[in-house]
Amino acid sequence: MLGKWIHFLKGAVDYVRKSGGLRPPDLFVVHRGGFGDSVLLSVLLRELHARGRSFAVVCPHRDFFEGLPYGGAYLDPGFPVEGAGRLLRVPVYSLKYVKPLPPAGRAEQPPRQHILAEMCAQAGLQGEITLKPEFALTPQDREFAADYRGVVVVQSTCLTAKFSMWTKDWGAAKMQQVVDSLKTSQRIVQIGSVVDTPLAGAEDRRGLPIRHAAAILSEAGVFLGLVGFLMHLARAVNTPSVIVYGGREKPWQSGYPAFTNLVAEIPCSPCWRYDDCTGGKQCMEMITPQMVVDSALAILGRQRREEMPVERVTLGPKAF
Repeated sequence: MLGKWIHFLKGAVDYVRKSGGLRPPDLFVVHRGGFGDSVLLSVLLRELHARGRSFAVVCPHRDFFEGLPYGGAYLDPGFPVEGAGRLLRVPVYSLKYVKPLPPAGRAEQPPRQHILAEMCAQAGLQGEITLKPEFALTPQDREFAADYRGVVVVQSTCLTAKFSMWTKDWGAAKMQQVVDSLKTSQRIVQIGSVVDTPLAGAEDRRGLPIRHAAAILSEAGVFLGLVGFLMHLARAVNTPSVIVYGGREKPWQSGYPAFTNLVAEIPCSPCWRYDDCTGGKQCMEMITPQMVVDSALAILGRQRREEMPVERVTLGPKAF
C-alpha cells in the first residue's frame, strides 16, 4: 500500500510540474503493451492535444514520446491509475483496438476500420483523425545516423516481439534471399532485436537502442519488413517501405497506403489468427523474395524521395 501511495505522489508531482497547474487531467491513458503499440499511441495523444484535452499516460516506454509537442504527463508504470481515476473522477482509457476471440490466445475479431481510428473512437474522439504515428528525433539521434543515408534497412523476423504472432512471420530464409539479391548493389543494414536471426551480407545493427534504430530508419532509402513495431516506426519517421503482409490482416486495417504492401488475396484472409493456420500459411508463401526485391528497387530507383500520402478518416457526426 505504501508503494502505491509513493507512486501516486510521484505521479501527481510529475503531472503538476508538466501541466503547470493543479487541475486533474481530462483522461488517464493506460498502455502496458509492446513497442509497436507505444508508437501507435502517439496518434491518440496528438488527437487529444488537437482537441484541447489534457491527459496523463501510464506507459513503460515513456522515452518514445520525448520531443513530441503534445504536452501531457508520462507516469511510471507503477502509478495506481485505476485508484487515481476513481479518486479524481477522471476516466481511465486502456489502449485497445481489437477484441480477442475465444478460445483465448488464438485469434482476434477483425477490426471494421483502421486500428488507429478504432483506438481513437474507443477513447471517445470525434472528427478528423490523421492515421500517421509520430516519433521525434533529437539532433544527437540524427548525428548518430548521418552515415546511413540511402541504405536498405531489413528485419529478419517478428517472432522475437513481446507479443509475437507466427502468422505475421514471413521467414528469415526468405529475407536472406532478398539480401543475397541486393547486397552486390546496395548497402544493407539489419535492425531489430538482438536475438533476431542474423542475415549474412547485412551490417548487423540488431539490438540498437530504439532511438538509434529510428534514426537509421529515417535516413534509409527503403525499409524491408513485416507487420509490427518496425513498420509503424518507419512510418513515424517517413521512410518508404516494402511490407510483407501476406493475409493475416489487410493494410487498410493496420498499415499505411504510402507503403508498398505485399498482400495475398485468399478466401480466409484476413483471419487475424495468432499462431495456427490450417492452410500452412499459404498467404505468406505467395509472397516471393523476388517480389520484395523488385519493390525495393522500384523505390530506390526514384530520383528523389516523394512526399508520402497520409490517410485521414472522420469519426462521429462532426469535428469538434
